[in-house]
Amino acid sequence: PLHELMCRPDVHALVFDLDGTLIDSAADIIGGMRLTLSEAGVGELPHDYIPDNLHGTTDGILRSIVNDMGWPMPADLIPLRERYAFHYDSLDHRHTRLYPGVVEMLEHFSARVPLGICTNKRYVAADGATTKVGIRHHFHTISGADTWPQAKPSPVPPWVNPTAKTPS
Repeated sequence: PLHELMCRPDVHALVFDLDGTLIDSAADIIGGMRLTLSEAGVGELPHDYIPDNLHGTTDGILRSIVNDMGWPMPADLIPLRERYAFHYDSLDHRHTRLYPGVVEMLEHFSARVPLGICTNKRYVAADGATTKVGIRHHFHTISGADTWPQAKPSPVPPWVNPTAKTPS
């Protein structure tokens, strides 16, 4: 059953997080991190390792992993962030799955109000993941980590913005 707040008549739109909320993308995220850190010579992640902070910003995930492993923190995370984007994209969401009940919930709500996503994934990755799992058509707007000058949880991403990237 849905929380009563989500069924109120004064709700005019709903904005969802993506990773860990609508989709289970952990295997692809950690797979991209594993390839990035190994290629950069930072360290090799154990195959059973999952960081506590798996759904933050890319920099936040990188910092968590490096701290967890006790490795020296790279002075510049930009090259790692760029390599992670490359490796994550190359995995093409092959292990990403919807959580049970997501399709039914989105069908229910998208028939009533516009839906959006605000995520720490880059826009193109969020667009690709939602397309791959078959839910992209439910969303009017996707706000990615690269849509605004600051990623969530910053208050910078507005909840309603006519200039946000929308499906074409």
